[in-house]
Amino acid sequence: MLRVKIFTTTCLIMATMLFLGLPVVMARRPEVTATLVQKRAYLAVMLTYSTTMTLFLIAAVIGAFAVMRQNRQAFRNEAAANVNLLIETTLASHKKTQEESAIEDDHTQ
Repeated sequence: MLRVKIFTTTCLIMATMLFLGLPVVMARRPEVTATLVQKRAYLAVMLTYSTTMTLFLIAAVIGAFAVMRQNRQAFRNEAAANVNLLIETTLASHKKTQEESAIEDDHTQ
């Protein structure tokens, strides 16, 4: 589970860093009079950059869902263990109470 959390956090940090670096990449936009080759190169850089950022965000979301699923399962297991403990304790308490009342009934007779 720790690996999934580290993966999710890393993806989120990388996506944030890419998002914050976006103005730097966009600042290198070619002029209107630039050649078609320069414009296509800029398009390729922006497409790669935005795709990478999107993939990191998607990976972070998938990781977050995995962490939530694991936590939910752990809570379910803990809740089931708590209910079992409560039932066992209650049964033991009732048994002890019944034994004490039976002993008191024997002494009073």
